[in-house]
Amino acid sequence: MCTHTPPAPPNTPNTPNTPNTPTRSNVTLTTQRILALVCLDFRCHTVIRNFLEDAGYADRYDLISIAGADLCLAHDGCPMAWAETLLDNVEIGVDLHDIKEVWVFGHQDCGAYKKFGLITDNHALEREVHLSVAESSRLVLAEQFPDVKVRHLFVSDVDANGSFHVIDDQ
Repeated sequence: MCTHTPPAPPNTPNTPNTPNTPTRSNVTLTTQRILALVCLDFRCHTVIRNFLEDAGYADRYDLISIAGADLCLAHDGCPMAWAETLLDNVEIGVDLHDIKEVWVFGHQDCGAYKKFGLITDNHALEREVHLSVAESSRLVLAEQFPDVKVRHLFVSDVDANGSFHVIDDQ
């Protein structure tokens, strides 16, 4: 269950016999799309996909999956190639698909954060670490892509149904 109410889907032009709900047949590259940046952790993928679909973005988001999601933009211990690859891929999405928003999904119990010594099993502190990373990575993304809105969401209870909390929405 999501604790954050998804935003209303963007308007999609009506065509004869086509409802205002986007489907594969009536979505074009001119329809607002987002880029979802997620951790590679398989435990989160279904929860995130369902969240995006509930928010009206079924079949209308690009997806980048990398360990720790945006961690490589904010932590010096990550390989530099991760950040370069991530930024190159975001640039491609922005240029080719007219991406106006990047939604970054961090999650509880992230192995990448543990690998680099940023978190332990203290879930209260873990959320604060994710907030700090979100603030730093948002600055990097804003500098590289000033016309793109960045939104950070935090997935908790990843082994259950998943709960979402917006941790940085600027």
